Amino acid sequence: MAVQKVAVQKMKANGLGLAYEQIGRPGDTPVLAIMGFGCQMVSWPDAFCGQFADRGFHLTRFDNRDIGLSTHLTEAGTPEIGAVMSADAW
Repeated sequence: MAVQKVAVQKMKANGLGLAYEQIGRPGDTPVLAIMGFGCQMVSWPDAFCGQFADRGFHLTRFDNRDIGLSTHLTEAGTPEIGAVMSADAW
């Protein structure tokens, strides 16, 4: 089966735009692919995502805030990665 891929779309929530893409048939069981810190949705390879669609899943992958096509909060400055990753930040 050919993978059904929807063009990148954007949704807004709390003033932020999140870019996302859906692969597979909308009526199939949904799967949300959440990429790690600092990576774009395209870090999930098309072939990998297509395997979910081929097995009857409807996969959604997205760009986190400040990455890829989603809203970038440049006015907030650059985060200190060490502080973000440390237990002291919580």
